[in-house]
Amino acid sequence: MKRLFFCLFTAIIACSLGLQGCSKDSEPNSKPDPDPGHNQNPTPTPTPATPVITITTQPEAATSVTEGSVTGSLTVAASVTENATLSYQWYSNTSNSSSGGTTVSGATSASLTIPTTLKAGAYYYFCEARATGGAASVRSNVATVTVAEPEPEVPSTPLEVNITGTINHTTFTSGQKGTVTLNRFPATVDEWKKVQEKIGGEPHGAAALQIMASEMYRRNNAVGLSCVALNSTKSCNTSTTSRLKDIFSASSNRPYQMASFLKGATPDNGYNPTKPYTIEIRVAEGRKYTESNDFQAIIINLEVLTSGSDSGSVPVAVLKTLKPDEPAGENGKYFIVWECSTLFVSCKTASFANPFKGLD
Repeated sequence: MKRLFFCLFTAIIACSLGLQGCSKDSEPNSKPDPDPGHNQNPTPTPTPATPVITITTQPEAATSVTEGSVTGSLTVAASVTENATLSYQWYSNTSNSSSGGTTVSGATSASLTIPTTLKAGAYYYFCEARATGGAASVRSNVATVTVAEPEPEVPSTPLEVNITGTINHTTFTSGQKGTVTLNRFPATVDEWKKVQEKIGGEPHGAAALQIMASEMYRRNNAVGLSCVALNSTKSCNTSTTSRLKDIFSASSNRPYQMASFLKGATPDNGYNPTKPYTIEIRVAEGRKYTESNDFQAIIINLEVLTSGSDSGSVPVAVLKTLKPDEPAGENGKYFIVWECSTLFVSCKTASFANPFKGLD
């Protein structure tokens, strides 16, 4: 009997302990991991950094060369992070800007050889650095290449210029006129200056010098513009420069514009003048002389004879001034041109049957 009681008591105690172990309070906070070897919070794999390009050496901002003997190169240098691989592409542009542009064929290194075939003018180049790894490309500053016209050759024939006639420097005198004759046009600025020394002290000499400088511009822009600046007031120089670009542009097609002011040159004969070349100038009967307070000078109104205009002449005004901020005229030594816009009004079209042969 005692044995039966002991067994029953033991069974009750065991059941009680079992119920306590299965009670709600004793349940675990989370279910056991079905895959104990799996890490539910792995360390993320780092995202590779995007390479960054830096231009370390910019191309030379300005390079000057001469047409016909163009040499040199433009160079850029760049660095890139993350061991990315660099590459380059050069571009040309029509303006001083690194926006847009046209790729230069084959120019994929850090240096660009300046094309040897460039003509006189301004050219713009820049380089784009690129890299692998998704790097953003970077463009360099713009490099300007200025190509100057070659120095003109001086002809072997000596330049001969003569001036005749008298035009009063201070008082209008009806009927006065003069001529300037030359066997050829000056080829260089120095030659033109020598002519100015000889005839620039006369009113009609200054008018003839402007025609010479304008014809010189047709042959060599830089040389012509230098001479115009030496023979014009500042305002006249500005307007003359603009008109020269227009009249001798490809669209205008008036290579004989200055030849139309030479004796014997007519539309019918293609503006091929007689030699030696002669420029005929007279006082303007209807305009006479005027005074300029700004220049403290007398403005002498002249007319240059031409067969290229229905009127037979075009007006040109000259003066001699001591005005300090007027660089031309060497402080009143020479007459300079105050106004000459009608020299650049398109003359009559030359005969197709007799082409213009050019001027010496």
